[in-house]
Amino acid sequence: MTTRTETDTITLYHGTRNDQLVLHPGICLTDDPDAAALYGPNVFAVEMDYRRYFRAPHLGDGCLDHEVFVGDADLDSIDYDVVKYDDWAPENVMQHLTVRIITDEGLTQIRPAN
Repeated sequence: MTTRTETDTITLYHGTRNDQLVLHPGICLTDDPDAAALYGPNVFAVEMDYRRYFRAPHLGDGCLDHEVFVGDADLDSIDYDVVKYDDWAPENVMQHLTVRIITDEGLTQIRPAN
């Protein structure tokens, strides 16, 4: 069993068509760089404290048949800084874990990866 330390981080990815990573409340990240690349050709890596990632609630997944996605909820209705949920990539190519940063406080929990 791997024991994590206070300095452990998890690397997350954001795919975009933009040339720069723009951090903002509502930004979506994933632990899968291949999934991130489906959102845009430029994939940026960020790090998050593993404990913060682990404690973020998992809200479930979207219903592909009815196009209802938990991540599309009004950000003001979510009482957390960071949440996780299962989402579908564009064109429903693959399902992947999404980590969504909800608040400015949540943004303080991530930083560009080295």
